[in-house]
Amino acid sequence: MIRQNYKDFHQHSSAEYLAMLSANMETIKEEAFDPICRIVSLTVTGTGALIIMISCNWILTGIALAVALIPLYISYRAGKPLALLNKEAADQQARFVERAQNLLNNHKDILVSKRYEFANGLYEKQSTSLEEAALKKRKCVQTMSWIGALNALVSQLGIGCAGGWIAIQTGTLTAGQVVVFIQLLNYIIEPVTELPALLSRQSGVVQLAKTMEETLKENRDSPALLQIDSIGFDHVCFRFPGQEILKDFSYTFLSGRSYLVRAPSDFGKSTLLQLILGIHEPSSGRIVYNGKSGYTTDALLENIAWMPQSQELLHGTVEENITFSSVYQKMDRVAIDFKGNADILSGGQKQRVILNRILNQNKDWILLDEPTAGMDPGLQERVLRSILGSKKTCIVVMHTEEESVLSLFDEIIDLS
Repeated sequence: MIRQNYKDFHQHSSAEYLAMLSANMETIKEEAFDPICRIVSLTVTGTGALIIMISCNWILTGIALAVALIPLYISYRAGKPLALLNKEAADQQARFVERAQNLLNNHKDILVSKRYEFANGLYEKQSTSLEEAALKKRKCVQTMSWIGALNALVSQLGIGCAGGWIAIQTGTLTAGQVVVFIQLLNYIIEPVTELPALLSRQSGVVQLAKTMEETLKENRDSPALLQIDSIGFDHVCFRFPGQEILKDFSYTFLSGRSYLVRAPSDFGKSTLLQLILGIHEPSSGRIVYNGKSGYTTDALLENIAWMPQSQELLHGTVEENITFSSVYQKMDRVAIDFKGNADILSGGQKQRVILNRILNQNKDWILLDEPTAGMDPGLQERVLRSILGSKKTCIVVMHTEEESVLSLFDEIIDLS
């Protein structure tokens, strides 16, 4: 699924999504809201002129106008279900775009991790709900068409009967009156036929406006994080039921430096990175970014690239894996065929491809969990030297005693 569809995904930032909503609303306004004013005016004016022309009886004119306005009320009531479906479709679209953006823009480094299962499940589930909403909407639109046709018949019958009855009562009916009667009737029937769908679309644009307002409110409520200068741990503890992973940890990571966090297995190295990203919340203490807290994982991943310990490659070429939904940049091509199949790479080569995918995001901060697993000591040093040479802020978690590796980092943090 992902191999076939990843090029069809589009990354929509919040601004792009709001622009899309605005364009959608403008289209509906032009095609539904504005014509409604014209149609209602034409219908009421035409009906009134028709009845007044045939008879100067104001009571009968009022009755005839009331009969003519019944279809307008029916159309308005019938448009309510479609308006709700429009809101449902807009909400589904908003959630899908947001999660697809999250998938492609922020999580492409953990996209294929089996543990997180972002890929096929997300796309299939979200696209299915969108298709169901669209099908409901199409059925409702079809119902609106039938109601529109019925409204036209009701209007035609009501006006025809009222006009005929008035003509019989007054005893006067000229050829000119018949011609004008037919002409005015045509002006009225066509707008009334279109009215149900237009009214429902008008209701839909109101719902879209509400969705847009809610999206704007969410954006206002989420603090903007333009650049991370520091990440501070203030007496942070983290525990799973029956197991304490991190105990009273305080430290400040500064931008532009490289850090090696080392400890034996099950000492909280991976958990430390997940705490930085907000995937886990501290059991006590707090984590601050530039001295502030309250940032979401999505906001943090705008500035942080993360390589989890367990990952897999996409089925495809090495180049497709690295450039997946990214701008292609200079890569370490040594000993790897970028046009070759990623499935046949060795463990160390796969790890280097994953590293290149992380670096290709060009984020300011890089979090790496055992990035050199499966590599021999000489290759480990060379790869780490290449990563740290990027001048990014790097936090690497791994267990090593190699002095040649330790000397590459600005700071060494022991969790044990």
